[in-house]
Amino acid sequence: SNYKILVLSFGLYNVLGRCDGYNFRYEIQEDGTKNGTGLNTREREEARIEKSTINAENFWIQLDQKIPKDVTFVFRTFGYWGTKNHADKYTKLNGNLMDVIHRLFHNNNQTRRRVLIVDWGTAVFPRSFGTNNRLNGDNDFHYGHEARILFLQLFLNLLVKNG
Repeated sequence: SNYKILVLSFGLYNVLGRCDGYNFRYEIQEDGTKNGTGLNTREREEARIEKSTINAENFWIQLDQKIPKDVTFVFRTFGYWGTKNHADKYTKLNGNLMDVIHRLFHNNNQTRRRVLIVDWGTAVFPRSFGTNNRLNGDNDFHYGHEARILFLQLFLNLLVKNG
């Protein structure tokens, strides 16, 4: 392998969008059920976060098996979308994904692979909501060049700090 670093920079849709059957939209049926699932909105969101965490763990295991061990993984946490009311679930999912990385690669003070985390999601959180404060990109899902520059600054600082 000629590469020494693999940067994994997923968006929120890439993580949550892969959870078939757990989308946030549902209709109340005439009999009062929600798409016949019996799950309320909170339960559906929790199920989606749980499934996303399991999918991420499987992804990391497969990636670890396919990529040579001398390649460093750099994981960038994702940002936020929607209103501040949704922020808790995105923060929880980012935390779950970081826990998966620590459990798989840094368990019992033994490092199986060098994995660095750029916690871009936390850094961009204060600029993720509102009309005057939000970083603006080409659409609602994209933060624009300011956020990309922020990621590069965080990434370079992480590389300098960790060699």
